[in-house]
Amino acid sequence: MKISFVLQILFVSLFACASMGEDGPSSKGKIVDGSKSGRFDQNRTGSALHWGKRPPNDEQIELLHFLLEAAPERLRAMRKTIERVESMSPEQRKSMRARLKRFRENPPATRTKMMRDFRMRQDLLRKYWKTLDPETRAREMKHFYQLPLPQRPKYLEKVRKNQRAGEGKKPKGKEAITD
Repeated sequence: MKISFVLQILFVSLFACASMGEDGPSSKGKIVDGSKSGRFDQNRTGSALHWGKRPPNDEQIELLHFLLEAAPERLRAMRKTIERVESMSPEQRKSMRARLKRFRENPPATRTKMMRDFRMRQDLLRKYWKTLDPETRAREMKHFYQLPLPQRPKYLEKVRKNQRAGEGKKPKGKEAITD
């Protein structure tokens, strides 16, 4: 069974995070070599190189269990999300945290409506992008994801108009919305 790159990274990070709460700055986040940690026999086979001294906590074990049980599609979606978050600027991360905070502060009925609207927008985009040839689709998707948040509703409105006007027609590469 092939373990995906994300799982490998997450598994290593489980053990790396375990050393974050230790006293003494010298071992924090560093590889500990058993031969330098007071072992008398200098037997490196028994000590090997390892991360930290504390075992993973319950939360980390639960996360690993969740990842091992997740479907491949879910893992791919999580990997894309992680990559997207990693590529965000500090300002974008701050903005996203604020949006998530506002979302969580809403009552459940409002959150449900917001999620329904979000899914409808995603479905609209997915349908539109499926009508494009692969090269144009990639260009359009890249363009959309690079748009600042205030400009995305304008793009979505153009997609809606395009779909209403061309019901039954499939737009070709030249009819794409990219401005």
